[in-house]
Amino acid sequence: MRALSVLVLAVVLVLATTFLGWWAVPACALLWGLATARWLRRPAAAAMLAAVLAWGALLALDALGGQLAGLGALFGSIAKQPPAVFFALSLLFPALLAWSAAALGADLRGRPARQRQYVPPDKVLGPATRR
Repeated sequence: MRALSVLVLAVVLVLATTFLGWWAVPACALLWGLATARWLRRPAAAAMLAAVLAWGALLALDALGGQLAGLGALFGSIAKQPPAVFFALSLLFPALLAWSAAALGADLRGRPARQRQYVPPDKVLGPATRR
């Protein structure tokens, strides 16, 4: 179920990024965190994985056109870094956006509280000694 939900979110992120731009990633991830906070164990991690898959697919589609390698070489020569750095940053950017927005959404929605039990301080720290 989790893999299917990550795949669905990745498709939504590809479409949202294509039609709305990069800012659609945190918006969709926030909604994802709000919607899945109660039934998914780690909604932020799932959103991060979906964002990496989505933008990886977008980079792969751009690579089919043949312009991506030239762009990576251009950025690499400007910043004096290997082109792989820019491709990694192109995946890291949406991953961090999606993770932070989904974590915020899950926190705003609230998760079921864990069962808390009171433990008196003397059980934790030991009996108090007087001087």
